[in-house]
Amino acid sequence: WKTMKYGKRKVCMMGEKRPLPPPLSTMAQQLVEVGIFPNDQPPNHVLLNEYQPAQGILSHTDGPLYASRTATLSLGSDVVFEFS
Repeated sequence: WKTMKYGKRKVCMMGEKRPLPPPLSTMAQQLVEVGIFPNDQPPNHVLLNEYQPAQGILSHTDGPLYASRTATLSLGSDVVFEFS
């Protein structure tokens, strides 16, 4: 885990420089199989965020390494996303 400079989250990134671990690779392939991601643009990395209660993701835009779509899985609590 790496604590980001702005202190809002801990982050672990996988898939940028090496393949995704088997459980995540399987999940990524299933997202393709059910049509959420196209065959030619499967999920290319996983970003794990840990937030404390009342914390959240800062407003941002993603860089060029990110695909044009994302899949989100929240564990341990409810989550509401507001996109603008």
